[in-house]
Amino acid sequence: MLIVYRAVWLLTRCAAIAKRGYDLRDWNFCLIRLLLAGLGFRALALFLLVFCQKK
Repeated sequence: MLIVYRAVWLLTRCAAIAKRGYDLRDWNFCLIRLLLAGLGFRALALFLLVFCQKK
């Protein structure tokens, strides 16, 4: 069941990305963008955890 769910999610995300005009065959761009987005959101989460704690 989990494999089917992942496949449906992947197809849905690919369809949404393709509708926005991205070229799904450009793997380098997609992987770099995904990596940078992940690093950016992790840095933001760390910043918020460290500097925005309620005391």
